[in-house]
Amino acid sequence: HNLNGVGIFSVFNITDGITATYTKGYDQLKLEDTIATSGFAGPNTEWSPVGIARNPDEGNYREGLGNDNDVIVWAHRAVDGDKAYESFSYVYQPSAEGGISDIRVLAPLQFSTWSAPIFSADGQGMCLGVSRGAFRCWAGQQFQLGSNIKMNPRRNGPNPVNSKPVMTALADKAFFATNRKEVWGVDLATPDSDSFGSDNRTLFIAQGLDELPDAGALITPNEATVIIITQSGRAYAINTLDGSFRWIFPMEGAEADPVSADASLSSD
Repeated sequence: HNLNGVGIFSVFNITDGITATYTKGYDQLKLEDTIATSGFAGPNTEWSPVGIARNPDEGNYREGLGNDNDVIVWAHRAVDGDKAYESFSYVYQPSAEGGISDIRVLAPLQFSTWSAPIFSADGQGMCLGVSRGAFRCWAGQQFQLGSNIKMNPRRNGPNPVNSKPVMTALADKAFFATNRKEVWGVDLATPDSDSFGSDNRTLFIAQGLDELPDAGALITPNEATVIIITQSGRAYAINTLDGSFRWIFPMEGAEADPVSADASLSSD
């Protein structure tokens, strides 16, 4: 959570009332010299929401190997219109014995994010929508290292602030919204594809959204359709094979109310 512009991470015991058993903020991390200094501008001190890899095979970072407790990852919050600057991402994982651990700082990152990271089913892959409508993914790569799949569709313009990517169950494809009213399909599985997102990793570019996305992406159980909701309240169902629109609701020209909330899908 954020308090007076400063990111704070807390662990609570809820078995007998609500008691904070561990709390640490960005200011304390700086005092402990956990964060390396650099020549870049200092990161925004507010933090993004956390993403949780539940029951992972093991924590996919150096200190987490052999530990299958839930892994919690977050980063510094992106601000609309901000350029990329050196930021940091963090990981928290209860100890292998189940006790309190400590925040680990992952590699410095030249971006920030507005949304929680998403994880593959085994917890070994992680994707983020990052500042200026770009995309980063760790596909079989330790989170402690830099991402090995980087997509930079556009390097200017506002952030789609409440949008986050979505991944298939096998973590072989991902879909994310840019700051140019587009949705990109990304190949995560081909090992020799260009890591910076040339055509051999781009599955499609769906263009023609009426506004920037302002809710998390959804994927149907059969993984045939991705649903994106824009700031106008209009929903787009996008074919995951070719990026074509299956349907739009309300239709273009019909009245749609602004929205900033996530939607959900039934299991069927």
